[in-house]
Amino acid sequence: MAKKLYVYSTLANDQAYHGFAKNDANDVATIERSVLIKGGAGVANDRIITPRGIRTEITEQDEAILQANKVFKLHEKNGFVLISQDDIDADQMGEMMSSDDKSRPLTEDQAKETAPEGATVVVGGKKSE
Repeated sequence: MAKKLYVYSTLANDQAYHGFAKNDANDVATIERSVLIKGGAGVANDRIITPRGIRTEITEQDEAILQANKVFKLHEKNGFVLISQDDIDADQMGEMMSSDDKSRPLTEDQAKETAPEGATVVVGGKKSE
């Protein structure tokens, strides 16, 4: 029986990681298989819930592709993704991982902090005080 594996992600967007095969005819790498890891941490979903982390179930074959992928390894090193055999609540896992994904939307407080002096900050269609 294959072991269950999970990837926990605190990335704001879905991320496709590719496994490549070398084409001997022209020495060009081609995509052999892709593994899609769900994102959405820090982004409100259709139920107006903003998850801290997202969990994607993967196979052992997917794990091998991810472990060989340079971008996945970089995301792992920076604390945005984690492979685990443990079936843990994704929000709890997300609290223990990096949430510094620069592509996620700003919170109201972050928008106020980064706005130029005197600028009006509009959040949810309303001017922020």
